[in-house]
Amino acid sequence: MNPALLLYIFARAPEPGRSKTRLIPRLGAAAAAALHAAMIDDVLRMSRDVGARRVLAAADRPDHPFLIEMAAREAIPLVPQSEGDLGARMAAAIAAGLTEAQRVCIIGSDSPALRPAQITAAFARLDTADVVLGPAEDGGYWLIGARQPLGPVLADTAWSTSTVLATTRARAERAGLSVALADLHWDVDEPPDLERLARALAAHPLLAPATRAALRTQ
Repeated sequence: MNPALLLYIFARAPEPGRSKTRLIPRLGAAAAAALHAAMIDDVLRMSRDVGARRVLAAADRPDHPFLIEMAAREAIPLVPQSEGDLGARMAAAIAAGLTEAQRVCIIGSDSPALRPAQITAAFARLDTADVVLGPAEDGGYWLIGARQPLGPVLADTAWSTSTVLATTRARAERAGLSVALADLHWDVDEPPDLERLARALAAHPLLAPATRAALRTQ
């Protein structure tokens, strides 16, 4: 493990009616929450092989039993995310992380098909760039990383839109920061993403076992 690298895994407590709400029409509230829990499980397992120190950061309910169980299993800290919108919470995490590490990256828990090498490669891009962004196919990003604070870059952004990546990149460059892009990837947010996920898991039998099990119950 490289102590100069710190990886935050952002997650929400898996609660029916509040988790993966865009999947509820297809799966139902309980099954959507169960799938969300499985994806958190798999992303945490996958991240063991990144080679960075890890922190599980809860957007709400840091006292939720499932999140406590996951953090204990992984032997990593469980911390609450800060107040504010996603940009404020990511900026606060990066600023806090940089007080104890030289490179900080953040991922979510919506990409169970991610591989450790993709995150490791993103960290490596920070050797020469100030900011790294992992483009998502919907115009957002599955990863953000930096070697200096990004408060103004992430403020007042229209999150969950197709312009998030472009906006963040442009703001960083206007601030004089160099930006590198990691691999293109995708999140599991909408019902069509479930079919894509099923195909990815079928092609890679050892990938995301908890998510695989959750999908079999649907």
